[in-house]
Amino acid sequence: MVILNIALFLYFYSVTPPRYLSPANTYTLLTYAADLGILTVPQAIIMMLGMIDLSPTGIANLVPLIDWSLWQYFMGAGIPYTPALIVATIIAWLLAAFIGFVNGILITKGNVNFLLATVGMLFLTDGLALIGWGAAGLKHSQALIRHRILVAL
Repeated sequence: MVILNIALFLYFYSVTPPRYLSPANTYTLLTYAADLGILTVPQAIIMMLGMIDLSPTGIANLVPLIDWSLWQYFMGAGIPYTPALIVATIIAWLLAAFIGFVNGILITKGNVNFLLATVGMLFLTDGLALIGWGAAGLKHSQALIRHRILVAL
């Protein structure tokens, strides 16, 4: 798989305009690769255990929204920029850890199938994120949810 990725990278590099590996595009690619890497490492550990966790997508949608909303609330309450950002981020991380804890308890102590528990948490967190964003993102997100259902099945 790694060889295939390298071959595809080299192919696209050779047939695309020179701006493909421009500093701006390289920065963009590496920025998205970092996010994917952060989500990939725990998923790889879970897959080595013979399971799969589908909830990180929903958590990755919900937690930044909570972080931003808390930060805006704290800023509106008169808390300075940096402390407001730090406190909001810590609360959002604790929320993400709590969601993972709930998944773990459901699977280990509740004997819920790991696929059902994580798909349920995915829909719950995505639903909460949609409620937070309002109906503006609903139309676009419905296609993504249908795609996720098909991928999960």
